[in-house]
Amino acid sequence: MDRISLHNKFEEILQSKNVYFQSPPNVLMKYPAIRYSIDDIDISHADGINYKQFKRYSVIIIDRNPDSKICDKILDSFEYASFVRFYPADNLNHWLLYIYW
Repeated sequence: MDRISLHNKFEEILQSKNVYFQSPPNVLMKYPAIRYSIDDIDISHADGINYKQFKRYSVIIIDRNPDSKICDKILDSFEYASFVRFYPADNLNHWLLYIYW
């Protein structure tokens, strides 16, 4: 699947356009937001040939609400999603996830 379909799925889950791919530091984000970037590419090999490839995306959900349900919605919506950690920063709550797409 392509990155645009992933982006659209995030917008659908968030019910907002506050979804940012590799956002540069000068972009003023609106919250709640999802920021994501390619983190790794997992390649499966057989007989010396690359036969399957999945991109791993690092996904950060940013919300003022510490009880936000966005993380739960994303984990429920993706077969290959995992929670990595939670951290507060700059009076915002951050949930870091990995998603293979």
